[in-house]
Amino acid sequence: MDTDLILLEQFIRKHPMQATRKTEELEEEEIAALIEGIPAELAVQLVNLMNVYKAAKCLRLIKPGLTAEILEKSDIQKTELLVRQADEDFRSDLLDRLSPKLSEALRQKLEYPAHSVGALMAPVGFLLQEDVSAQSAIEALKREKSRIASSVCVVNREGALTGIIRLHDLLLADETDEIAAVMKTDVPKFSADWPVESIKSHPGWYDNRSIPVVDDSDKLVGMINFETAQQYGAETDGELARHVLETGNALGELYRIGLAAFLQSVSK
Repeated sequence: MDTDLILLEQFIRKHPMQATRKTEELEEEEIAALIEGIPAELAVQLVNLMNVYKAAKCLRLIKPGLTAEILEKSDIQKTELLVRQADEDFRSDLLDRLSPKLSEALRQKLEYPAHSVGALMAPVGFLLQEDVSAQSAIEALKREKSRIASSVCVVNREGALTGIIRLHDLLLADETDEIAAVMKTDVPKFSADWPVESIKSHPGWYDNRSIPVVDDSDKLVGMINFETAQQYGAETDGELARHVLETGNALGELYRIGLAAFLQSVSK
């Protein structure tokens, strides 16, 4: 392997924030060449730390298969922000290249404004119908145990949220009881259209780590957890703090020199 490339990879692993800042000083075509020249896991690291607007421009210049691989391995919130920056045709092509599960989740998120609850919500995962018996519900829970939280959302046959049942209450229920008879109906819920800032101090967080998200027809469309809601909007401050703490300007200069040498070799 080329010595310059080895040094670049080592620097990215040890000093990701500095490597990202130096990389962002390059032209989009040069960044694309770097992304294609390093291992995919390092490309994911760089893209996730880069300015969203610039990262999105660079992703359009690299091989489509690699773009899809990077997005698959990135945090879904970062992926959603990157996809939002793409024009309609490129976005459609990207979504078609992604796995069905991720593509479906992103398409749903993209229906809502970037600063809304719907844009940050996670897929629902496991849920229960209100008219099934407690015994049937427990059997279903056993089959899906890896995806179960301490409480489960309950919907009617139209998919509208009707309540939440806690696993403790379900296990203590009579086997023949319908879920509707033992679930909790007075539960907090957020509209997917609401701005994220409006839910940060919601009293529902005192008793719930995750809260259901519904659309205009009250249909359950996702879940949003406390950590996601609180972290929204703090990324810029957090990144600034990391920049202040990051040291080693001399190493950063060596990285810049290595980048130049690598790009020069690529262009030959």
